Amino acid sequence: SVGGGGRYDGLVELLGGSNTPATGFAFGMDRIVLLMQEKNIEINDSIDLFIVTSGNEEYFKACDLMRELRKSGISCDIDILERSFGAQMKYASKLNAKFAVIIGEEEIKNNMVQIKNMNTGNQITADFDAKVIKKSLEIV
Repeated sequence: SVGGGGRYDGLVELLGGSNTPATGFAFGMDRIVLLMQEKNIEINDSIDLFIVTSGNEEYFKACDLMRELRKSGISCDIDILERSFGAQMKYASKLNAKFAVIIGEEEIKNNMVQIKNMNTGNQITADFDAKVIKKSLEIV
């Protein structure tokens, strides 16, 4: 079986809490991977881009941008551990990100982003707009 679960109505009470209706479930990652391989579903070990930010204001604007990029079909992620700029770039490499979108104070001020091709090192400036960024990935 790939997963399992059921009702756990007495569990909270057993652990000292009040009688609480509950359900739960779990999936086995190894079984999910085997099932994906059996069904010829590609397992992708990289992401399209990683967004690197330099502060809180940049981070919150980047989260909005990330949502728009994901809606357009681009796999992307952002740092949630408040790492330094350099540590974020290293993490982007570790994730095998194809591109890094860099958002700092100057970029916010000018409504722009820096897009870096993580394989070639090429870098361009683009408008802070998900559609423009998506098109720019083809040329950087």
